Amino acid sequence: MSRYISGKNVHTATVSDGEEWSRENEVAYVVQSGTLKNLSMRWRNSSRRADWGSNNSYEENRLIVNYPMSLF
Repeated sequence: MSRYISGKNVHTATVSDGEEWSRENEVAYVVQSGTLKNLSMRWRNSSRRADWGSNNSYEENRLIVNYPMSLF
């Protein structure tokens, strides 16, 4: 999955024409059989850049592991 978002003409109390963009990419895999059947793993990479504000840019990587369990 890939996603790209772009914003222009940002207005705040101190900025009258700011710009920003954000990008996310995600790769996922689900184990189909065996002991770990239905175990899913996702790796997500996110980036955000903005030319306004002080802490408006970041890089982020996440590894998400999900294993469904039946309690009853």
